[in-house]
Amino acid sequence: MNRSLPTNSIPGQTLCICPLSLVGFIRVDGTDAEDFLHGQLSQDLRALSPNNAPLAAWHSAAGRVRAIFRVLRMDEGWLLVTERDLVASVTADLQKYVLRADVSLRDAGDRWQATALLGDSDRWLEQHQIGLGADAGQRVIVDGLSWLRLGPRLVHAIGPASSIDELAGELPRGTSDDVSLAEISLGLPRLTPELQDRFIPQMLNLDLLGALDENKGCYPGQEIIARTQNLGAVKRRMLRFSGDLNSIPEIGTAIRNAAGTVVGDIIRSSETTKSREILAVTRLDSLDGKLVSEAEPNVALRREPLPYEA
Repeated sequence: MNRSLPTNSIPGQTLCICPLSLVGFIRVDGTDAEDFLHGQLSQDLRALSPNNAPLAAWHSAAGRVRAIFRVLRMDEGWLLVTERDLVASVTADLQKYVLRADVSLRDAGDRWQATALLGDSDRWLEQHQIGLGADAGQRVIVDGLSWLRLGPRLVHAIGPASSIDELAGELPRGTSDDVSLAEISLGLPRLTPELQDRFIPQMLNLDLLGALDENKGCYPGQEIIARTQNLGAVKRRMLRFSGDLNSIPEIGTAIRNAAGTVVGDIIRSSETTKSREILAVTRLDSLDGKLVSEAEPNVALRREPLPYEA
């Protein structure tokens, strides 16, 4: 029987396993699959090693983010890991660009599942002969499971449902909220359906997270994205805040300054035992003053650090 731990009681010492029920999968196969994805996504896939699983984004022609993927090269074909709620619509939209190429796309949620190790996993990984590197984006395949490093204390495992179920019995069980909090601390965005086509990738810090390859060829929105990058014209960034809020703010809740002007939008939120944590795309020229959530305007938000400079 799985042991349970109280929500958000795991700051990093106790290793636990957490479900990833909101994760979805798109399988891409065919002789032209690599060329197709290379032309659509913001990552150079032709040079991608099976030992790496980087972030990549798919954009509209206007340079707005339509989906964020964790990209895995498989023995045959590719696996795109994204939000479960986006799988059906993104698969259908990508299919429109296949034309006559030998490419097939399908929802692979019936074949693949994901879980997370949260905490100090190095010893456990070593005991199970899983030689996963320390750098974010590293990947290793052991006994049919793909192990992905997202951060020092966060590792994802992706594979068949039966293999994921076997892992669940080995460790205490955490919650998906615990993983969400860990991802917020790492500055990892989630692109839910209501956030599609709203932000250029730099606003979501995808350039800082290695999801934009500045040296690859064209992809949808590339000219606009490159122009923004080269001109240094990014006026809004995804930042991390905390606050003693009474409830977790919903996605899309506005951030306001002391004058009541909207200066940002919340895109992720979770809670610790003491406060709520959020990621919000925020105007950089608003950071010197007091910021509040529109839902609770009497509670000041505190700027929190990210593992990269935003």
